[in-house]
Amino acid sequence: MEVHLANVLRQSAVEQVASSSALQYEHAWRSFVQWCGSLQVPRSFLPASEVTVALYLANLAEQATSFSVIKSASAAIAYHQKINLYDHNPTISPLATFVRAAFARRLGTAPKNRKAPFLWADVVRFATAYLSGTPAYCHLVVVTCCVLSFGGMCRFGELVATRPVDLSFAPNDGSVTIEFPKRKNDQYRHGSRVTIVASTTEAICPVRLVRRLLRASLPTGVPLLFQGFEGRLVRRAASDTRPLGVMLKFSQYRRYLSIWFGPLLGLSPEEFLVKYGSHSGRIGGASAAANAGVPMERWGQHGSWRSVSAQRSYMELSEENILSVSRAIMADPSVPDSRDDYDPSSGALMQPMGEDADDPMVEGTPGGLFRWSD
Repeated sequence: MEVHLANVLRQSAVEQVASSSALQYEHAWRSFVQWCGSLQVPRSFLPASEVTVALYLANLAEQATSFSVIKSASAAIAYHQKINLYDHNPTISPLATFVRAAFARRLGTAPKNRKAPFLWADVVRFATAYLSGTPAYCHLVVVTCCVLSFGGMCRFGELVATRPVDLSFAPNDGSVTIEFPKRKNDQYRHGSRVTIVASTTEAICPVRLVRRLLRASLPTGVPLLFQGFEGRLVRRAASDTRPLGVMLKFSQYRRYLSIWFGPLLGLSPEEFLVKYGSHSGRIGGASAAANAGVPMERWGQHGSWRSVSAQRSYMELSEENILSVSRAIMADPSVPDSRDDYDPSSGALMQPMGEDADDPMVEGTPGGLFRWSD
């Protein structure tokens, strides 16, 4: 019985972390285990002591060029202590904390490989170039993923797990809704949905693209909307590509996005991969919404961000929006004052009015007390 309950506890600990995050932790954890065993006097990694973790983070930081490496190592160590049912977390000790703080200051916390956002005009060019006429399956699946990542601010991992049963269409195909059973930042695993409006332009219309992809994917009998294709056919006869009945791999999506989209932007595939990534559509959609004046709360919910700070990191404001801040606070003093107490006939501000005057109250203070004077 105790063994069974221990397994239940371990599984509960595992399920607290998204499967994608757990996979990312594996490399960092193996590195920590290897380091512990490589010392002249090997150290225990399960359970790991506070000193062991602090020494490892210091060793890692000496070689790291990005703080994210240290952050990932801490998260991986904490995760494996938890799933092995050790109630002490050595990564939050004062020793480990000041090591992280010191190297966060030295290295900076900004990610080194931050990617640029796609522009909607460029996505339109890409879709139009490859979906004219009867598109090949390979083009259809890559372009559709790109368009939905922009319009829905979706992550690649969420999109490729989409099943036909997760889709619903509004009357007259006015929009398409994708139900995600779970999303990366959904801590309660309730899932969420994203609804994307239709477009009058067929090549970039999310509803039409999903309909076409659905028809192409169904014959395989595999309940996946985004499926991989046979790469060796792409250059020789792209029109012969068909869904293979397996989930579209990130490596395949990334490769062909760079080969097809890059030249349209004047970039080689290698240059494209340096500048753009799978999150460029998500960043592009967030930036477009922010620059269009959509409230942060609304587009943050649309893209399912867990925190405002994370949401802001995806927001690339246009130059006009950036300049609007200093323009507003550095208004030209020669522009006439628009306040009510400005006397245009004399060009001076009117004298304060008495308490008995018909003046609004300011936080319970008698009217006129905070009026402007010469």
